[in-house]
Amino acid sequence: MMVARVRLKHRFESCRLERYMASNGPDVKKEAADVIGLYLHPSAHAAIF
Repeated sequence: MMVARVRLKHRFESCRLERYMASNGPDVKKEAADVIGLYLHPSAHAAIF
């Protein structure tokens, strides 16, 4: 509910973003692999934001 309230308060609509942020840090490949791994093999207690 908190996320919904913040989205409504700030009129944030993620499906209507016109740009995205890309990382160029040294660990970007490892971080991307970690995130993709969560989607492919989610843990029973994982929360993805």
